[in-house]
Amino acid sequence: AGFGLKPSIRDAVPYAVQAEKSVGINFFGTLAVSKALLPIIRARGRVVNVSSQAGQGSLRRCSAELQARFRDRSIAEEELVMLMTKFIQVAKEGTHEEAGFSNSAYGMSKVGMTVLTFIQAREMETDPREGILVNCCCPGWCRTDMAGYKAPRSAAEGADTPVFLALVAPDAKQPQGRMFYDRKPIEF
Repeated sequence: AGFGLKPSIRDAVPYAVQAEKSVGINFFGTLAVSKALLPIIRARGRVVNVSSQAGQGSLRRCSAELQARFRDRSIAEEELVMLMTKFIQVAKEGTHEEAGFSNSAYGMSKVGMTVLTFIQAREMETDPREGILVNCCCPGWCRTDMAGYKAPRSAAEGADTPVFLALVAPDAKQPQGRMFYDRKPIEF
């Protein structure tokens, strides 16, 4: 879920615009909605952020230094915001790869989304409301306007894992701060 340019038009859109729109909607949009909704979630609530395995691919194409920063489970939200802002800035300058970022604007937005999920999960562990679980998932390549209609999965099939995570038993303590694909946790 989120924003990504159709492959048929992506090459016609300047990379700076791709970066600003993808990260602006997928990362900063989710961050803004989370700031509004997380405070009102009840105890034992569930948060499921929709990310993508494209984020994993982009992370592997980042510099070793950036990979380490994004994978650091103690990263602060402020540092993540700074990194995502820097990505947009260097993308506008055309120096994002030299700065250590991958060349996928969509993928970088999903790196931000996944790391944001880890931060939110960590914050919920000390929240006085008990049992709030925060996870993210990749719905897979689904037939949508964004992905095209040759994709192997229907939207309903892509919705299976997010619904599975949203319906984790109210008394469950896990999963927390994980990424899922096909109802199974995957490494980031």
